[in-house]
Amino acid sequence: MKLIVKKELSGFIPMSESYEDFNSIKQNEILSCEIKRPRNIQFHRKYFALLNIAYENRQILDNMTFDQFRKEIIKRSGFYDEYRDFLGMMIYDAKSISFAKMKADEFEELYSRSINVILKYILVGMKDEELRKSVNLIIGF
Repeated sequence: MKLIVKKELSGFIPMSESYEDFNSIKQNEILSCEIKRPRNIQFHRKYFALLNIAYENRQILDNMTFDQFRKEIIKRSGFYDEYRDFLGMMIYDAKSISFAKMKADEFEELYSRSINVILKYILVGMKDEELRKSVNLIIGF
């Protein structure tokens, strides 16, 4: 059973349309729960706006697709899995940013580090606040 709750001063309040799941829990029953903060879809869109600005304004003319570019930014931001292939070569795979695979706090850290990577390697000379302002303008924040 999956329950969605909201924390208020009085405790956790059910956010489900139906209270059936809560009503099935007996008084004083002990449950095991995993607490997750849902990812913010607007923040996810904000990250893609950031990537689009960098991709469209990169100085290097190459054949890199947006998906390849996105994965490279993720890896250079320190979010990758590493393993050795069958020849012993080290392989670095960008971590998935799907809602199911990356928690909200980890995604926020990725966003922050990605800004640093973009300013260092792609949009050299642009100021942090200028880039953030550009992103916010695009998504209407």
